[in-house]
Amino acid sequence: MAQLVNLSGNTLLNLKFSLNEQETGLQWIDGKKIYCKGYQGTLPQSQTAIDKIENIDNLLFCLGMAGSINGWYINVNQYFTAGYRWTCQKYGNQLLLGVEDYSKSKPYQLIVLYTKK
Repeated sequence: MAQLVNLSGNTLLNLKFSLNEQETGLQWIDGKKIYCKGYQGTLPQSQTAIDKIENIDNLLFCLGMAGSINGWYINVNQYFTAGYRWTCQKYGNQLLLGVEDYSKSKPYQLIVLYTKK
């Protein structure tokens, strides 16, 4: 089951990941809807904005993988060892990717969950 929809066609729970913004059917503890969006590409040479999300409020969760980096596949926001880390952060309405030396120019896939104002 990838998606649970009610009789009116409203998504109650969406378990499909996509490169497009979508409602998950879940709500955060403050009652706001949780949205999900995916990204893929090559990690930048320095901290770079990869997207602007209108009315983004809280960046709740980042799930991603980059590599191979010298034989290793590194999760986003995970400290592995010096020089391998890559990060995803929110600044205003922008999502920023940050990189360390060995992670630059490596392929990545990323899923972010967030709420809106």
